[in-house]
Amino acid sequence: MQTTNAHYSKIFFALFFSFFVSSSELFACPCFNMGFLHLAFLDDKDTECRIYKEGSVVYKIEIFDKEKIASSTHTQCALNTEHHDVFMNYDFHYLDDHSDCIREILDACNKLKINSLHMDDE
Repeated sequence: MQTTNAHYSKIFFALFFSFFVSSSELFACPCFNMGFLHLAFLDDKDTECRIYKEGSVVYKIEIFDKEKIASSTHTQCALNTEHHDVFMNYDFHYLDDHSDCIREILDACNKLKINSLHMDDE
């Protein structure tokens, strides 16, 4: 009986863990993540981060250097590197994709210790 309970608890934990991992993947930037951006832009001293705002709303954000760029607008995200060319329109039913991409780029800029240049449109 104890081995059956232990077996069921392992199955429950595995199902719970896989649900947690898969649901967190649903709420992520569809083009890139902070870990990839950190590695892609790690060795370049010419890397810049720019945040384009209208009032308090971020309508575009990008991290780039001479050869690579990752960006997000309110309708799409893009990643262009030596080995990656990703362009994706956001899903109409999940409107927080832009917020997720903003967070990924900001986290990468902070981890790389790059000052972000704010471009206000007023």
